[in-house]
Formats: sequence, structure tokens, C-alpha cells
Amino acid sequence: MPSTYVSHQLVAAHLPPPPSLPLSIPELRITTRRSFPGREETDQPLHPAHALSTSYNPDLNVLARVIHNGHRLELRPFDIVKLKSQVRDESGTDTLQILFPEPLRALSEGTIILSNADRKVYIIVVSESNTVYRLSFPLGRFKSERGARFIFMTTGGVEWCEEFDVPEDVISQAGGVCPVAIVDSETVVLGGADGGIIRVIRSLNTWTATHHRVSSRFRLPSLFSSASSDDQVLSFAQYDGEVESTFYALSRDGKLRVWSLDTGALVKTIDVQSAISTSKQVILAGQTGASTSQIIQDASEVNLIRIIETPNASSPYSHVIVVFVGSPGSSTSAGTFAVYRVSRSSNDFFIVGERISSHNTTGGTLRNFDIVPPSAVKDLDTGWTLWTTWDIKGSIICESITMDDLFQFTTYAEPSDPPYLLYEWQTASPHPDTDNMDAAYFDNILSLDPPDPTLPLEHPDIPETFIRHLFYPGRFSSLSLSTALEEYCARLSEYQDWPQLNNSYSCLSRKMAAIVGCTIAMDTHPQTGAPAVDIFRRDTKLEWLGVWSRVRELDKHARWPVGNAVVDDQQIVICRESVLVPISMDTAELIAKFASDDEVLSELSESALAVYPLIDASTSRTHTLVVAAAGEQLLSTLADLPTEDGLSNCLDAFFAQLDLILSSSLQSPVEQIADDLWDEFLDACLTEEERTNTRRVLSECDDLEQGLVSLLDILTDLSASAIGSSQDNLAFAGLGNSIITSTIISVIDVRYTLVRYLVLVAIFHLVESDLTPDTQEGESIIAILARSLALYHRYRALSWLSEQTAEEARQYARDGLQAKRKPNSGDMLTDGFGGLQVGDERSTTDTDGFEVDYSVIHSLLAHQKPQTVQDEVVDLIADGASSFLSSLHVISPDMTDNESRPGDVKLGYLILIDNQPTAARAFTDLYPLSAGMAYVKGRACLELGDSQEASRLLRLASVDVDTEALANILPPAENEDRLTSFYRHVTSLFEEHGLDDFVVTFGEMALNSTGEDDLKDIRTKVFLANLSLKAYEDAYVVLNGASNMDLRKDFLGQLISHMCEANEIGRLNALGFVGLQQEVEKLIRFKARHSDPVRYPNYYKVLYSWHVSRGDYRSAGEIMYLQARRLDTDPGKSSSPLSDLAVMQARSYLASINCMSMVDKTQAWIAIPAPRTAPKREAKRRRVTSYIPESAMGKDKHRMELITLADIKAEYSAVLAKLHLANIVDDIFADGHITIGPSELVGLLVQHAMFDLALSSAASLEVDMTDVFVALASRCVQLSRSSTLSGGVEARSIAFLFSSPITSRLRGPAPALALRYLQVALTRYDSTKSQWKYREAVAETFFEMNLDKRNGWQMPVWLVDWEMNRNAEGWIGKAVKWGWIEEAIDWSMQHLASMDAPELLPGKRAGVAYTPFNLFDRVIAAASESSGKDDARVQEKSQRLRAALKSRVAGLKKVK
Repeated sequence: MPSTYVSHQLVAAHLPPPPSLPLSIPELRITTRRSFPGREETDQPLHPAHALSTSYNPDLNVLARVIHNGHRLELRPFDIVKLKSQVRDESGTDTLQILFPEPLRALSEGTIILSNADRKVYIIVVSESNTVYRLSFPLGRFKSERGARFIFMTTGGVEWCEEFDVPEDVISQAGGVCPVAIVDSETVVLGGADGGIIRVIRSLNTWTATHHRVSSRFRLPSLFSSASSDDQVLSFAQYDGEVESTFYALSRDGKLRVWSLDTGALVKTIDVQSAISTSKQVILAGQTGASTSQIIQDASEVNLIRIIETPNASSPYSHVIVVFVGSPGSSTSAGTFAVYRVSRSSNDFFIVGERISSHNTTGGTLRNFDIVPPSAVKDLDTGWTLWTTWDIKGSIICESITMDDLFQFTTYAEPSDPPYLLYEWQTASPHPDTDNMDAAYFDNILSLDPPDPTLPLEHPDIPETFIRHLFYPGRFSSLSLSTALEEYCARLSEYQDWPQLNNSYSCLSRKMAAIVGCTIAMDTHPQTGAPAVDIFRRDTKLEWLGVWSRVRELDKHARWPVGNAVVDDQQIVICRESVLVPISMDTAELIAKFASDDEVLSELSESALAVYPLIDASTSRTHTLVVAAAGEQLLSTLADLPTEDGLSNCLDAFFAQLDLILSSSLQSPVEQIADDLWDEFLDACLTEEERTNTRRVLSECDDLEQGLVSLLDILTDLSASAIGSSQDNLAFAGLGNSIITSTIISVIDVRYTLVRYLVLVAIFHLVESDLTPDTQEGESIIAILARSLALYHRYRALSWLSEQTAEEARQYARDGLQAKRKPNSGDMLTDGFGGLQVGDERSTTDTDGFEVDYSVIHSLLAHQKPQTVQDEVVDLIADGASSFLSSLHVISPDMTDNESRPGDVKLGYLILIDNQPTAARAFTDLYPLSAGMAYVKGRACLELGDSQEASRLLRLASVDVDTEALANILPPAENEDRLTSFYRHVTSLFEEHGLDDFVVTFGEMALNSTGEDDLKDIRTKVFLANLSLKAYEDAYVVLNGASNMDLRKDFLGQLISHMCEANEIGRLNALGFVGLQQEVEKLIRFKARHSDPVRYPNYYKVLYSWHVSRGDYRSAGEIMYLQARRLDTDPGKSSSPLSDLAVMQARSYLASINCMSMVDKTQAWIAIPAPRTAPKREAKRRRVTSYIPESAMGKDKHRMELITLADIKAEYSAVLAKLHLANIVDDIFADGHITIGPSELVGLLVQHAMFDLALSSAASLEVDMTDVFVALASRCVQLSRSSTLSGGVEARSIAFLFSSPITSRLRGPAPALALRYLQVALTRYDSTKSQWKYREAVAETFFEMNLDKRNGWQMPVWLVDWEMNRNAEGWIGKAVKWGWIEEAIDWSMQHLASMDAPELLPGKRAGVAYTPFNLFDRVIAAASESSGKDDARVQEKSQRLRAALKSRVAGLKKVK
């Protein structure tokens, strides 16, 4: 018999909901010719995600579930632990769904078969149309071991599905079939309605089906037989013996038939019903009058037979059979478990005994039962245990009882006085969470009055209350919640398309809060016109109550058991959408369970309570139970008493006030706090009778102080039960963490209740006994009270934590609120917990798709505090829960006050880095604001965007940075002061969030907190933050404060770049840059050389401004000239049009000219490197006033080009000319350069009649103007020959006359204006320097273009005068040359007349007067030879010239 007592509780965990795209589960369709049903057929009547039946294979750790109302088979991993690292094929999946064309029958235990011989995994199912499907998947690299995951390979093109239709005639012979048993990969057994079986065997790739009858008597086909036949097979079981395999079939009539699997022969029939004394009828449904078909369907889901092989090989019995026989008519139990032994030699059956189910199961239905072997843990004797699962009017419970007295596998001695708890049925039931939460419950907490009378239209308390109850962690599955909401939305959309239905929401709770009740509008009272608040609140509550009721209904469906499994020695009841797991209770839960029934627990010996060492002594056990009983009585009394305002009860008001006191630093001693709470709440609430009853309960304890201390010790003890080693290669899987989460929530809830018992009893005893600190007893009780209040405060925080969801993490990721993080942030806790930081993108699910956002605790388990898997534990789940709570270090025996400890701070920080900043901030509000809590709260405020509050709190945290609490979560201070390290860390936090103003604040604090000057990173962050804030003067101060010259130069470059990019050139020039001016110039010059001058900023302009602001005009002119040169020589780097570059170039030249004009003429030059492509020759020296040594101009020196002001002006003129041409010549920049040859440029200007610009450009560029004047003279002749000023060509030819400043203001005919223009141009540009060649060119042009005198052209008088005065003989000679005879005669007469008269010559010195007689002779000769010889006027003038010459000759002779 077992000697160790272990009590259990039933906890629930929900399976993962169906994922949405793109994370949907891979699907396969059966390769068949049958048509697949539509969604409307597979989604009814149950929810598609609810399972009808399940089957678990422990070798593969795979669970098979029949979902979608039988049309889909889901295969998923199902284990509590998993291997941390496992080689897997990326082409496969560990979760798979297979679609079938017809519904499947209930799965049997052998549905999934591992065949190491074939290296395959087989899955065999049978449809309701009696088609056998055999699916096969390659085993791959899978190795069966604890925590291993099998990967389904869905590719490869291999035939993976076989199907076989059981012949209809065989089915008819059996009268129909119901239960299915999978014997092996090639054998399937179907149970018949006639009590026989159908063996379906695959041999040589061929399937055959054979019906084996119970007897040889004749049976008609199914015309007269139905599923309600008494012979109907209900359950199967198989035993593989040494010789052959035996198959057991239990029929409805209570017959247990034994079949040979090898031959199919009926070996034996046993009448179980007659062998037991309490059964009259064997059925499973447990309901009188149930339809036959429904009974068969239910029966197929539950196996009523269990086979246990005898562990002792020397035993004469090979195995034991346990059969359940129901007794629906009984008023004391639901049925009996009959136990048979089977002889090893003769296969004889011997009835051993029976176990009648407990009275708790009366009227219930058996859903599962199993036999669990004794625990393998050393020194723990639990014996063979029968575990049962019952449905009691919609509620699920598990019961267990020892079977050692019936099995007798070992020598058994009947105890004389067996303890009740060791030998009777023990019940494990879930916490009655929602049983009492009906409409009346919500009416008590939600009145019809608004929460704030001043805001009658605001009623947030209603949705908040229901959301808090609906989304309490683990209470309802997300599938049930979402299904209820979808149904609600569907009803709303039938009447109107509400906008709330189409909005997007970050999480399900927000969506539900926004939609439910959105159709309720606030009406007004017809008499008063005031808002009808009571009606509005009533209708809104009704809407929410409807959703609440529907969720509870869906949850009942979801918790309906459909199978069971033993995973890692843990009993698991598999429900449609969840699992129920019996978990061993810890000492605190055991005390809470038996607080009102202490006698039962007192019967156990110390050895029986080996699992509970804190209460193994009967004395301490009794004292503890008395304190718990008294506390329970006080708590229930206060809970039933309403407060004076009627809004709450005295219990809630009492602890609300206590919570408020403990959330801040205590201002009074604990005894004063107890007195105040007593006077305000307990004294007025407790009647004398209630006080007397409490005193009577406490009087049963002869040492109340010891009882209080014992309960304190129990509540502070969180040690795990592991006695083995940890498994480093294993980790808890999603299922394990989900069950552990539910266990932790249950443990915290029970312990929170017990600690409230403790506080109430301690205060009651302290006040009622009138104890004072002056006495030893009073001092002891006050110390106990102080410990109790501190312990209550911690459990209050853990209780609050257990009620929080982790939906904020999903919302955080969806709304994009996460801050940008940088690697290697130096966050010790973050690095220690896998590098998870606040705002990091991480999965909101655990492994295998289990959700974590329903509970902060599960999220912490999955991402921040993964627990180690231990060996040799009493309960793996309970051990994981205890380890988690213990690892938080929140509870410790030495707590005496409410100040936060390192464990509290670390827990808050874990919540924070788990993407729960709102929860972390609320968690810190439960504690007095210490340095550690201020840091956590400041970080939380920082993540939530409240930077001002974050700054205040982090400043507060800096006051005491040496505390252990901060040391555990701050990065280590390496070789520097902790305060400096703290400021460094905070500066990095604000930097990551882009809050530059606070980066500057805390960065300067870090710099000021130490005398060291090597804080390069902090100084850099402060400097960059100032740049980002455009606080350039402050950045300049930081720059000057750096002692490292390399760092200063780095800062200098960034400062210049930022100020230039921000167009703060004026502020840049205003900075002193003491000792750094040369560096500034060098940096800006470097940036100018390596940046595109067209793009912003233009560093040439920056440097120009820099030099101008400092009065260095020569350098300013130089930089502008260099920009102009670059725009010409390197325009390809810019995407701007060349015309724009030309404009920039012109402006650069102009700015350079202006600056050079302000410099002394002797310094108005610059030296630039000559082009490297120029030929190597000795540099031509320019004539300058400054001395340049010959050594600088040698061949071995780099050639320099000296640019003077005149050179700059010349280049400016060229660019300006080209810009003018750009408006006329489209392809002026087609050559890819801005500047073209001077001669070519002047020619283009002349070609387009731009004479002003052509003349000025030619003068600047020192280009010969002959062609310009020739063209201008030609234009004058052409205009003189025109008869009108209208016409296209004529208008264009005179345009320059109207634009030129020479003629624009003159009035007159165009020829006259053109000649005037020519006259002025010659006056400006023709001189002795040009040797008057331009006048000669003009004259030549006039003569050449006017050979035909009939055109009426007359040589301009001013030109004639100029030439006659300058060189009359040459002028006359040109006239003779070009045939201007008449004009030559006139000009000869004029020239002759201008000579000194002979009479005026000195005597005898006629030779001093030169007379060109030869020229005159040529003129006279030309007159007689040319075409003018026939012209009388020409002849007449010729005669006069002759006469004049004769007279001249005569006069000269006289002088001689």
C-alpha cells in the first residue's frame, strides 16, 4: 500500500488557436476521387477548431486531433519538454493538417504507429463510411527520445496515402460497426453490432476484411439489427503475450470477449456484469433514454478497458484487466471498476475485486480513466493509482485512488486503521472560477449610477470590468473569446454596418471593448431631459452579460474531455480545445484545502507527509490549520458585510486601505497601523458573536504564536521538490510553460488568500489580547505582524502580476512604439536574458504556437525566465512553478518591511524588458519609490513617451546608485565611479530614443561627476545631441572641453558639416575657433574639393564667407575663382544643366573680381597648380612686382599658374558671353564644357549680331577685332542699301542698335545709327596700340562692298576725315585701288588744298613741302582709264585736279 500522500489540484491550459495567414498550418488533401465537403458542412455543429477525439503517441510526442467536425486530422507536437537543439529538415513541419472527404470515426490509442523497421511513421484512421486510410511519412533523422520533435516531410513525391473501403456485405454481416482499434501498421479491428469483430488486414499490398462472429447462430443482415443491440462492442484492448496477441472487446451487455488476433477466433467470454454486485446495466452515456446512435458515438470516444502487465516476471499472472461498468440508476456512484487477473499459463480469468466510484460522481459520465504506476522518485511511495475523469453536470473533475490492494503486484499487508486520505477517493477539481459570476455578481460590482456623477456620459467602468473578467489569464481561451465576439459582430452586421466593425485593433481586448455595446445610445428622460444614465448602464450591462454568457458556454464546450495521455509521467486530460492536468499541491495549498477540515489531515503520519516536511509534525500541522481556519472565518465574515456607502464590502475596503498604506513608505509603526485598521474597519464590522467564534477557533491552538510562525514559514517557503540533476539539453515547451503558468496563478491565488488569513488573525490577536510592545509576547506578535504585512505586500504584488495580460507586447510591436536599439548596449540583465530589450521585435508566442499574450507570467517564462527541467521530481509542473517563484527572489523569510528589495526591482525590470512598460510602471506603483523602483519606473515612462517624468525618476534613482537592487540590473561599472557609470547608461537610454535634450542633460552630469577626461563616448554623445538640437554654441563648448586633439578635430568636422547643412553660416563665422582656424579652413577647403558645388551645402561659398568675415579678401577671391575653374573643368559630377553651371561660374568669377578689386594691386593675383596634362616646359614668368626666385620656376618644380585680376575678368567675360549666346544657340553647351575658345566665342557673338558683347569680350580676351569690325562695317552697308525697316531679316539685323547703350537712345534711320555705332566702336577700340588696323579693315570693307557706285553709297564723313588726317595718301590710294575715281579726285583736291601754299614756304626751300605727285598722277590716269572716262563730271574734276597740280608746280618753281 502507498505510504506517501500527495494531494492534487486540477489546472487548465488552452491549446494554441488556429493561426492566421501567413502563419497558417500546412495542409494536405487525401488523394482520392471523392469530393470534399464545403465549409458550411465542416463548420457545424461544433466549432471547427474543437476536437472530436484524440490519440497520442509518446514515442513521437505527437498528438492527433480530429477537428472540423471530423473532416480534418491535425497532427501537432505534444510534450511538456523539448530538446533545446535538434537537427531538423527545413522542408518539413512539426504541425500538419490532413483533409478528408468524409468524417472520421473516433481515433483509437494506436492511431499513430512508429515503425523503426520500415523507417516510417504510419497513421491509420477509419471514416464513418468505413474507409480505412493508411498514411505514411518518412522517419528521416528522427530519434525517439525525451523532448524530440518529429518532422512531417510533406514533399518528395512519394505515395503517402492508401485507402481501402470495407465491403458493405461485411459491414452488413456485423450489423454495423462503431469502435475502431489499430493493432499495428497492417491490422485494423472494427467492432460489430453483433458483438463480433471485423479484421481488416493488409498483406502483400492488398487489403482484406473478414467478419468474425460471436457464435455460429444465424443472424440476419442489418435489416433487423441496429446499433442499440446488446451485443454492440463498446471498447477494445490488446495484450501482446509471449506466444500470441490477445484482443479484448467489451460489449453493451457486459460481456468481455477474448479474441485471438492471429486466427480471429473467439477464445473466451466473461460476463463482467454478473461478476460485480453493483451493476445492472452497462452503458456509458449515463443518461436514461439516450438514443442508441448517440450511445454508440459516445462509447467510441472512451475506452472502458485497461490492461496492466504484471511487472514481476515470476508472477503466475501475466496481466491485469480493469473494466468499467456504469450504474446510471445508482444514487451512490456512477459505476464500478472491476479488476481481473489473467493466468500466465492457462489464460484463465479471476475476478480480484472492484472499485466503486465515489459518491461525487453520482449522475456523472466517465470520460477517461487510466492506471498510473508508482512514482519513480526515491523514497516516494504512491503505489498503483487509478485516475478517472468525470463530467458532473457540465463540470469536469478528476479522482484518484490506490489499487495496490487489488493488483497485489508485491506482497501486500492490509493496514489495521488505514488513513482516509491514503485509501479513499481523492478529488482534484479546477478552481470554481466563474461558477458564481452571474448577473447578480456583476450587479453587485456595477451599479446603475455613473462612476463619476460629474461626467454622466462617461461609463468606462462597465467595459473595463467585463474585460478584466473575460481576459483574466487562463480563464478563457482566445478562441472562445474571439468566437463569441465574431458571433456578436455577425448579429450587429445584420442590421447595420457599424464603423467599429471595420476598424483595426491592436489586440482582442481592445476590439471587444470598442464593439460590444456600441449600438447603445444615451437617451434622455422625457420629463426632465436629463440623460437616462440608469437605462443606458442597464442596457450596456445586458450587452456585456450576453457576451459573458456566450463565452462561458463556449468554454464549457472547449473543456469537454475527448482523450487522455501520460506525458513525462504527467497525467493530462485532453479536451476539445484545452488540457486539464492534475498537479500536486504544495504545503500552502494543502493547508488552504483542509483549513476547515483539519481532522482529516491530522490522521496522516509524519512519513505520509514526506512531501510536505513543513507540516509533517502533528503539532505544527494543527497550529497552522487553526490559524488558517480562524483567518478563513474572519475573511468570510468581512466579505459578507457591505460598507456604509454600499459600493463594496468590508473585506475589500480593509485590504484596499492596507494596500494604500503599503504602497508608500510607512509613517507609523506596524502596531499603530494595526490599531488604525482595527478602529476603522474590524471593530465596527465584527459583532461580539463573530469575535467569540473567532476566539473559540483560536483557543484550539495552545501556542498561537507558533501557529502564526508556522504559517509564515510555509508561505515564505518556495523550495522545489527536485532531488535529481538538471537536464541542460531540455527546456520546457509551450505546453509545459502554459501548464506551469496556470499552476503559478493558482499557487499565487491560494497563497495570497492564506496571507490575508494571516494578517487578519495577527491583527485580531494583537488588538483583542491588548498586547503592547513593552511585553515579550507583544513584541513577538508585533514582529510576526511586521513579517506578515511585508509578506502580504509581496503576495499582493504577485497576485496583481498574475492578473495581468501581456497584450501590450503585441500592441507594442503592432503600433511601432518600440524604440530603436543598438547592439552591445551594456545592459547586463538584457544580455543575461537572451538579449531581449524593451522594444525588441520578438515573437508573441511560445514554442508550438502557444500564445503568451494572455498572461505576463507565461511571457516571462517563455522569454525572460525559462525554467530548468529537473530529474526525479514529485511533479514536474509543480516543480517548475515553485522554481519560477523562487527564482524571482521576491519572497524571503527575512522580510520585515515594505521597502523594495533587489528581487522586487529585478521582477519589475523583467516585466519592462518583456515589452510591458505599462505593466512595469503599474508594478512599481505597488511599492514605495526607492532608487531601484525609480529606475524601473523611469525606464517604463521613457518607453511610454513620458520623457519628462522619466528624467525626473532617473535623477531620483541616481541619488543611491550603490544599492544592490540597482547593481543587479545596471551594467557593471568598469574602472569608473558607479554614479558616472549610471549617468553613462541613462545617457545611452535617452540616445536610443532620440531624446537629445536629455542626452545633453545626463551626459553633462556624467562629465561633471568625474575628473577623468577619457569619457570619449559620453562627450561624443553630448556633442552629437547638441548638434541635433542645433545648439551649436553648446556643441562648440563641448568641443573646446575635449583635451584629445584627435577628438577635437573629429568634433570640428562634424560641427562644420552640421552647421553648413543647416545653413547656419553666420553662426559658424561668429564662433571663435581659437587655435583651430587653420583646421577650420583646411576642413572646409577639403570638403569643397570633394563635394559637388551644385549640391547643398556649397562649401566654396562657406569658405568664401569665412574669409570675407575675417577680412581676407584675397583668399575669398581665390576660393571663388577655384569654384569657377572647377565648374568648368569638372562638370560631369553634377546632374545640373551646364547652363546653370555657367551661371554659377559667372557669379563665382564676379565674386572673385569683387574681392580682388579690394586688394592692393600688387597682391591681386593668385597661384594655382597648372593642369597636369599641360606639356612640361619651363614656366613662363609673368611680370609681377613681388620677387619670385628662379629656383621656383625651374623645370623640376611643379608648374604653377599665376592668375591676375585681368585674367579673372577675361574668363568672366567669356562665360558671360556664352550665357548670352545660350538664349540663341541651343547647342552652345553640347561640347560638355562651359568655356570655349576666345576666337570662336567672339565669332559666335558676331555671327548673332551681338556686337557690344563681341567687342567687350574680344577686348578682355585680347582677341583681334578685325573680324568684328569687318562684320560691323558689312552690316552698315547692308542697312544703307535697305529700302525699309520692316521685314524679318532687316528687323533682326538692327536689333543690336536698340539694345546697345551707344544707339539705344538715338533716333534716326538704321543706316545712320549703324554708322554711329561703328564710329564709336572704332573710337574705343582702334588706336595706335592696334596700329589703326581696324579702321583700315572697315575702309577696306566699305570700298570692297561698294564697287558699284549705282548703289548710292557714300563713305562716312567721319571715316574720311579720320583717314585723311591720319594717312591721306593711303586713303586716296585705297580709293584708286577699289575704283573710287571721282572720290579719289575729290580727296586728292582736298589733300592738295591742305598742303602749305608755295607762297608760305621759306625761300629757296621748296623741298620741305612734300607733294605726292605720283599719287596724283595715278588718280588722273585712273580717271582717264576707268569707267569714269565717259563721265563728264569725273573728267571735269580731273581737269581741275590737273590745273591745281600745275598751279602747285608753278608755285614751287617760284620758290626754288
